[in-house]
Amino acid sequence: MKHRLILIIILLSLLKTIFAAGFSSVKNNEIEMSDYSFETFQKEFNVGMRFICVLPNKWRTNVKDTYEITEKSVLNEKIRLELRMGLNLVSDNFIEITPADLKEFRGAFIERLGLTFENGFPVKVLKVKTAIGDEIEFYSLPGGTEKVKSKAAENVIYYPFKQRSLPNGEKWLYLCNSPSIDIGVERDIENKTIGWVKYIDKDGNKMNVVLWNTNLGILPEYQESYDKVPLVFKKSASYSSVIGYYLNSIPSDRNDLISDETNIKNFIKRIKERNGNVDRWLPMYNAENVDPFTISVGVLDSMAIVKQSLVEIVTQDQIKLAIMVDETLSMRRVWENLDQIMIELLKNLSETTFRNLQDEQIEVKIRLYAFGDEARLINKDKWISTPEDVQEYAPHLKHIANNLYNSKYFEPLMLKSVKQVLNDKGIKNTPVLIVVIGDCGDYEIKTNFHDHLVDLSRQQLVYDLSGVLFLAQPERKTERAISLYNQGHELFRKNVKVIKEIGSEFSKDSDVKELGESIANEVTRNVNATINAFDYFITKGSGDQARIDNRNLSIFANRYLLELTNQLQHKTDTGTYFEEGKLYYRPSNIYEKLYKSYVFIEKTDLESFKFSLIDYMNVRGKQQFRDMLRDILATFFGKNIHHIQDDFLQNTTIFELWEIIVGNKEIAQKLVPSLFDVSNTNFYNLVEQYDATMEEMILDNATTIRNRLDRLQNEGRDKIEIVVYKGNTPEYKTYFWVEADDINIFKGMSAH
Repeated sequence: MKHRLILIIILLSLLKTIFAAGFSSVKNNEIEMSDYSFETFQKEFNVGMRFICVLPNKWRTNVKDTYEITEKSVLNEKIRLELRMGLNLVSDNFIEITPADLKEFRGAFIERLGLTFENGFPVKVLKVKTAIGDEIEFYSLPGGTEKVKSKAAENVIYYPFKQRSLPNGEKWLYLCNSPSIDIGVERDIENKTIGWVKYIDKDGNKMNVVLWNTNLGILPEYQESYDKVPLVFKKSASYSSVIGYYLNSIPSDRNDLISDETNIKNFIKRIKERNGNVDRWLPMYNAENVDPFTISVGVLDSMAIVKQSLVEIVTQDQIKLAIMVDETLSMRRVWENLDQIMIELLKNLSETTFRNLQDEQIEVKIRLYAFGDEARLINKDKWISTPEDVQEYAPHLKHIANNLYNSKYFEPLMLKSVKQVLNDKGIKNTPVLIVVIGDCGDYEIKTNFHDHLVDLSRQQLVYDLSGVLFLAQPERKTERAISLYNQGHELFRKNVKVIKEIGSEFSKDSDVKELGESIANEVTRNVNATINAFDYFITKGSGDQARIDNRNLSIFANRYLLELTNQLQHKTDTGTYFEEGKLYYRPSNIYEKLYKSYVFIEKTDLESFKFSLIDYMNVRGKQQFRDMLRDILATFFGKNIHHIQDDFLQNTTIFELWEIIVGNKEIAQKLVPSLFDVSNTNFYNLVEQYDATMEEMILDNATTIRNRLDRLQNEGRDKIEIVVYKGNTPEYKTYFWVEADDINIFKGMSAH
């Protein structure tokens, strides 16, 4: 009984510190360390835990050395740490920490976790320099002169592990490219730690990086009935200038604006064109928001969108393939075998190592077009991506084979049809590879066919315009007929890059298999070449343009890449990644908001969250509800599921979950109030309250959210790819901007 009592006392003591300030906790937006006692230090860290030195100190330890706790003396209030070198401890190289030493030790050493706010939300900063011009500079020590060279200078988001204020007023941050480090693995330390960066100069100006204490982003909305857009005003703009535009329709002084009506409307148009795959405006929580109904935001530079276009290409998990087939009478043999050709194509693609730079399988989605005087989409109902999909359309393909046009009356208009395909709603503004199967080129465009597509290929990535030439022969073997057919074949060769020529006797199984394999090889080769070239540009920069040009790219892919690189190289406003302004975010006489708020969630966390919902939907019941909550909490608190037991459920509330996901509660309640429009109960009590009414509510929410997240991922909407350098190795990470209601599993809980 005595041992049981001691265990309970220890457990209760630990529960009090689950969300208490820790070694790396900060208490405000100035990144000042929270109060922290030696007693808490002893409870938080056990023997075997390690720290890295990042600043000179009274123990004269070397920067980057690792020290490990080897002894704890509770009675003597002393902790001993020994130098760790590889697998060995150096027992004669040790330091001892007493209560009097704690402040200096805490200031000079970092643990495995980066700085966090007292609600558990990680401190992160956003880069305020572009990849053009001067990069942010890392140093081995704050205020020092020894620079640290790292490809991580090209990252966008960093995680501070330590702050240091200098006597001259400068403030410096020790940055890593991850919110946690495995201090037991030297490679992890080398790849994730970077160095010190100045973020406040001696005059108090922000530089290099700026605090982003949230996972929230904003996009503007245009309310046609009100005919207003959410303008972004400069920080210096007066409140009367801000509200004059909204409430009294007073034209705004352009000098007060960062983004005017024209810019905002163009941005809204670009959002739609890019399927929501754009950076959001970022609420700046370290800014002063003294005006009612305004919030400070960071407006990202258009350079971010250009860079994002490149990153999206190398990380895409879907390729759109447009197959255009001439529907004139001479193409009957192709149409009669087209279903088998496509099945062979898909079979070969599935057997090929066809992966993106995140090592994910690339899925090919096909749109099939018949073209003559115009392009006509055949599979209107769905994309073709499996042999089963092909079988659904097989009867329709046979029907077309029996109703082809007689080419005596016209020749196909290839250029017009290609342009129609590129403007198709499902293909426009997205990367696509086009394969044309035909027996004749475009008689209206006898030369420089590609030049007629130059404008389109600058705006949209076309991997290539490839072709399969069907060497059809005239029914009448007259000299003139043969000459006309040969002319048509030569035109086809001029119009597209021919990857395969097939004879007029085409019909055997071996012919079908060979053609499907040839198209699959061309798709794989072309897409892989493009991905590798674009990855080279992202990671190496634009200095070696010849290296890019010689990477076996099509003329179209080269034009697109050159267009993007020109946008980067000829940008004049280099040096600012965003400009901080203020947004009048909820005019009092407008019922609908002029913005949408989104939550920034990593792909792996979003999928884990969705699968938790699916498991609940399949089983239901109180126990499954508890398991679902444990899964969700483990995902977003970054803990092992085995650590989420009744004690954690009792000491964690719904609001605390939202804070760990979205950040600062005060600002989140303004931007995503629906998340906090519930009873703030702890999760243990929530499970105990579970009944039929709650089950119905949770099931409805889970079903709605699951369907929305499926659409989000399947359509590739609201997705952002970020390059993170670990050492000099680039890693591509996928994030989604998710609307608040699409994660609110507790919606309506206040009524329960």
